[in-house]
Amino acid sequence: MSRLETRALWAPWGLSVGRTVRPTSPAQVAEALARCLERKESVLPVGAGLSLASGGAPGPCDVALLLDGLSGVIDYSPGDMTITVLAGTPLDTIRQTLAPHGQRLPGMPRDQGTIGGLVATGWTSAEARESQGAVRERLLGVQVADARGYLTRSGGRVVKNVTGYDLHRMHVGACGAFGVLTELTFRLEPKPEFRAEVTLEAPTWEAARDAWRWLRWDGPETSFLGLRRVARGLEFVALLEGDEEPARRGTETLTKQWNHLGFIQSRELDGGPPKEGLAPEPKAGAVRLAAALRAAPSRALALFERVTSDPALVPLSVDSACYLQAGEICLILEGSATDLIDRVGALAESARDGGPAYRIQEERPSFLPPELPRWSADPGAFRLLARIKQALDPQGILRPGSYSAEALARAALYFSTGAGSQ
Repeated sequence: MSRLETRALWAPWGLSVGRTVRPTSPAQVAEALARCLERKESVLPVGAGLSLASGGAPGPCDVALLLDGLSGVIDYSPGDMTITVLAGTPLDTIRQTLAPHGQRLPGMPRDQGTIGGLVATGWTSAEARESQGAVRERLLGVQVADARGYLTRSGGRVVKNVTGYDLHRMHVGACGAFGVLTELTFRLEPKPEFRAEVTLEAPTWEAARDAWRWLRWDGPETSFLGLRRVARGLEFVALLEGDEEPARRGTETLTKQWNHLGFIQSRELDGGPPKEGLAPEPKAGAVRLAAALRAAPSRALALFERVTSDPALVPLSVDSACYLQAGEICLILEGSATDLIDRVGALAESARDGGPAYRIQEERPSFLPPELPRWSADPGAFRLLARIKQALDPQGILRPGSYSAEALARAALYFSTGAGSQ
């Protein structure tokens, strides 16, 4: 990868990087980290560079550790349904490896990227997570290069050998702040025999509530259930999959029952989970961010109705969707930086007062102030993460910025007292 090509990874995010290192083995990753610690250089691990601002944009760093050279399948056992890969392995390589054996890694989206980046960001799409489960649930073990330059392992390569604490899952969503993932092992599953999608265009919220109420209490089991605002009203998308006979019978039952509530379409599928809708390109001079709200599945529909009717959010929303079984609402907001900062602040205040949890995925470049937490959690959880960060990376060389011990402690203070900016 040329210098010009590597700069293209972080330049759109407004990040400052001193130099790049491109290891091709776990040992080289560890050696690079040991040298950076000795020189007190900050390090930003980079996979495909698609989600560098997950959980908040990182700060300026001395070294970008490019992991795309750390690629390949180390071990694949179709009989045991496990696979071990290097962290920089492209997702397409994993799909091509599994396809001839009729297997899949549940929760892996159809997007591009690397498997290490997918785990490090913890940003599995809501569609994939609801229909197949999060990738973290299939993570059996990892090898990690820590901030001191040592390679460590947790978990294992086979299901029966996975014992003790799930320390490997601590790295899911940490964006390399606790260590750099070098090798990962996953538990796989067979692809379902039958997959079908049933779409309902519901003209009113009342019809949507009736559709959800029946499906929840009396309907067939669905792998995925999404609801989106469209021009004609509301659109449900239900995915049914499994053994052919019961899944096909469930599809027919759902189609028949929903038919009186709106316009119905039904089709068989052979691909992955339903794809996310694509919002139009941002307007000139506008900034954009994606926000995810979490609620109990039983309350998700009511929250989605309230959020999409909020006078403060409606003018900023360019796309919105609700994933009912996961209890997650995704919003793409666009407007002036001031407007979006105000909205994120309102989400944080609501979460602090017992409202829905939230997570922000910033678009490029970063514009949110550092004192505004990018996600909400119990203050105790933030304090625990800050202590873990201090223990594993006392010099703070990994992932500078939003995942520093100081930033995590500041978020804990914010959700304790609202005094994060003081």
